[in-house]
Amino acid sequence: MRHNFPFFQVDNTSSFEKYDATHMFTLLLIAIAAISIVVFKNRITHKADKIIRGTTTALAIVLEISFYVWAHVCSRKFLASLFSLDLCHITAILALFLNLSSLLGRKIETCKKIFPFLYFWSEGAIAALLFPNIRYGVGSFRFYNFFYIHAYIALTAIYGLVMDNYKINFKSYLRALGTLVGFAPFVWVVNLISGENYMFLAGAADVETPLDGLGEGAIYYLNFFLLTAFCMFLLVFPHELKNLRDKRKLAKIISIAEADWNYYCEE
Repeated sequence: MRHNFPFFQVDNTSSFEKYDATHMFTLLLIAIAAISIVVFKNRITHKADKIIRGTTTALAIVLEISFYVWAHVCSRKFLASLFSLDLCHITAILALFLNLSSLLGRKIETCKKIFPFLYFWSEGAIAALLFPNIRYGVGSFRFYNFFYIHAYIALTAIYGLVMDNYKINFKSYLRALGTLVGFAPFVWVVNLISGENYMFLAGAADVETPLDGLGEGAIYYLNFFLLTAFCMFLLVFPHELKNLRDKRKLAKIISIAEADWNYYCEE
């Protein structure tokens, strides 16, 4: 179905060029936002936290609903978009759940269990920002929807670490990786039946990405798993170093306390 608004047309002539000025500027804005969260974390009051979560989440919801309307009006694969099994679609739902839970004052134990999945799986959103599988430029609605939603996922992961003090460890890494591997056969079957390429389990993306060098067939799946495991390990590595340092500090404090106790007992 065609309409008179080029901004929403599926055959919009505004094309996207990877790593051009627009792409690099977009990545710069996202990087500034991420750095700002870390630098100004102590200045973010409870009221400011509500405003940040509320406005960013409201815009994410509006853009996602608009995307489904756009997919339907433009006769794209509406159902495939609505019930997408792409990792970024799943993590977007997790990000919305965590932020809405916080806004409603319900930071329950479930959020602590869910956050590690968002954190590790957000590497998919980061990869999408670096290697966008999109052909629409700044003159198209899809450009803003794509980059905002993926940035929302990545920044929610950073925000959760900084502001909510969610904990990450090697066990949560194994749990997130294992869940992803366990879910993969189901997605593979859905891809086989539907002809889709959710999670890129049917092959590499339509654009140039690191997945192009993973080979074909069983080699592709093995290399894909190793690449995913490695990228997720990079996300847990700094936390494991911090956890190890904290354990050593605690052991040192206990050792000093025991030495002082023994000294006073001897006195």
